[in-house]
Amino acid sequence: MSRLYRSACRLGAAAALLAAGAQAEEDYRLHAGLEASLLSLHNLKETCAAAGITATCDEDVWAVSAQAEAELGNDVAVELFYLLSKDAELRQPRWRGQASDNLVAELGYESLGFAVTRRMALSPSLFAFGRIGGHWWKQKLDSNLPAAEALFRKDGTDMLFGAGIEHTRPSLAFEAGYDYMVTEDVKLGVAYVGLSYGF
Repeated sequence: MSRLYRSACRLGAAAALLAAGAQAEEDYRLHAGLEASLLSLHNLKETCAAAGITATCDEDVWAVSAQAEAELGNDVAVELFYLLSKDAELRQPRWRGQASDNLVAELGYESLGFAVTRRMALSPSLFAFGRIGGHWWKQKLDSNLPAAEALFRKDGTDMLFGAGIEHTRPSLAFEAGYDYMVTEDVKLGVAYVGLSYGF
């Protein structure tokens, strides 16, 4: 059984337990949506420098995510999401002093997680929200030098926190927000806009 599958099962079970324990006096509603994000890889330059990469080390990349959300009543919802980032470029001529080792690499992230969201009404159709949850993350590197890949390939499970604004319509919701996602070395800052459809 793959690590991704086991992680998805754990996250799904956690979300189910949260849903079962919530007070859902109202009929809950399901939402599905997509988000476009600017992903800031905080501390990546320090990680690159420690690995001897100082020429090019992108800290800002684009990402997309898909999400499914269940409203539980009392302005509480549980969300499952999957995020995939565009690869950040890493470049270093003469890596580690070797004239023949011109490092060319692409660093990417994927994250599968859940969050509990609480909304606060600012007007009948405008809401502020905060959320807290956890995510399984994977840091991957594709490089022309296998030795570099071993330094950057990592994965783990950590916390996430976020806040944002949501504007609702009868079947659609538009939102913008910021999430802070913890990983082992590089902290992920996710500034996003999204659109979801309610069933």
